[in-house]
Amino acid sequence: MRHILKQQSIVSIARYNRWLLFICGLLALAVLVLVLAVMNKEERWLLIPAIDTERRMNISSSRFHESYLREWARGIVKTLYTVSDNDVEEQIAEIRMLSASSKSLDNFFRKHKEFVKGSRITSSFAFKEAVMEGDNIRVNGTFSYWFSGSPNRIAVEKSLLLSYVRKSNGLCLLTDIVEEESKENEQI
Repeated sequence: MRHILKQQSIVSIARYNRWLLFICGLLALAVLVLVLAVMNKEERWLLIPAIDTERRMNISSSRFHESYLREWARGIVKTLYTVSDNDVEEQIAEIRMLSASSKSLDNFFRKHKEFVKGSRITSSFAFKEAVMEGDNIRVNGTFSYWFSGSPNRIAVEKSLLLSYVRKSNGLCLLTDIVEEESKENEQI
């Protein structure tokens, strides 16, 4: 009698264990499906600048909208070229925080710093347009600068090709700046 009772309890425990294993398997599968759904979900944001609420920029976790990249390039160029010999190092350090390390970019920063500090200029950049060219952005505008103590302003049409790389979590890093002067200098 005891043997039959023990056998029945072992059979019921085995059946109970099978049900527990089946439920745990279903829960593991459900968690796996939820994790995959969360990882593949595309997040979208709408950025609205505080100064100009009509200039809205759409970005998402999978790609940047062109309007965002144009504004990003505009900010980098204005920060870099609206400068004086007193604050060129600070502005280059600010741009370095938004850039990946590369020899060509370091060389560009060195030449820019030497030009500004060596000539003791104050400059500004009048942005005209930013055009997407594959994984690059071409920024066109007028670079105006004044030598220290001189009332004459020199204006140069510049075209800059900014290269960038997209890193994880939507981080966009500057990798290179190639500078082209498109017209002769004008003294104003």
